[in-house]
Amino acid sequence: MKKSRGFTLVELLVVIAIIGVLIALLLPAVQQAREAARRMSCSNNMKQVGLSLHNYHDTHNVLPPQAAKGSHSANWWVHILPFCEQGNLYDRLLVNQGGFWMGGGDTASLNNKDVLNRIAPPYMVCPSSPMELFWTESNSAGATEQIEPSYVAISGSNNHSSTDTDVNSGNSPISAGGMIIRIRALNMSACTDGTSNTIVVAEQADYVVDSSGTKYDIRASWQDGGWHGTSPMQEVKGAGSVTGAAYRCWNETTVIRGLGTRTYDAATMGNEKCNSPLISAHPGGVMALGLDGHVNFLAETLDVQTWKNLVDRDDGNVLTIP
Repeated sequence: MKKSRGFTLVELLVVIAIIGVLIALLLPAVQQAREAARRMSCSNNMKQVGLSLHNYHDTHNVLPPQAAKGSHSANWWVHILPFCEQGNLYDRLLVNQGGFWMGGGDTASLNNKDVLNRIAPPYMVCPSSPMELFWTESNSAGATEQIEPSYVAISGSNNHSSTDTDVNSGNSPISAGGMIIRIRALNMSACTDGTSNTIVVAEQADYVVDSSGTKYDIRASWQDGGWHGTSPMQEVKGAGSVTGAAYRCWNETTVIRGLGTRTYDAATMGNEKCNSPLISAHPGGVMALGLDGHVNFLAETLDVQTWKNLVDRDDGNVLTIP
């Protein structure tokens, strides 16, 4: 009988080597395809946010404020819930009683923190972000987990005439040059630079690092979740208009540096600061939502001055978003 011939050891090793080379060649392509899909999903999330802002404006003739009803009140994320197919969730909240400080013990806070426990609408999270989805907030009534969003409202740049640069003995400048700002609810007509030339929301979805390589989470929701507004609630009207603890800027940021800044600065990126940078986990850039509802992937190489002009609504520097 004729014997069947098997593979020799050398032939087997050659086959394994060839397979390994093919995998090495294909893996980057697979990873790039996955990242492209995640980036598209991120863009779709922001488009949904933009559509919700427009629907809110159509209903109320203004955009939602960053927060408006006193300390730790509902912020802009809460106000757009009914326009993001989250009406049932919104109806369970005590929106008009303040109470969105998830560490608070008042009636509204206790109700709202339980209703919002582990609630994570997909449009609030970039699928590429490596950051924790929830932050555990505890008080005498127990602990809940509150979402830390991947996106943040932009209140303007430090170049705008409304900017207070004397906040809390010079800690952080706060601007009211954007379209989603504290206390005031703005109509589209306030955007004299043009809705297609003004950015209202952008990504804040990756870590920054210090000189030793330690990672820091500098998201503007700052360990209290994505639902609560700033406290205290003084209106920003230029240098010296905001005092004391009003440097807190939860779920909003004032642009003072370029896109994609990843070097930790304790002076302006610490707890409750107002100038946390716009960064993403997407290679090379950041997703940004224009007031007209379109989403752009802005390169981290974008000129800082151009970026500041894009987030101010009425500086007269009309630009085309790259």
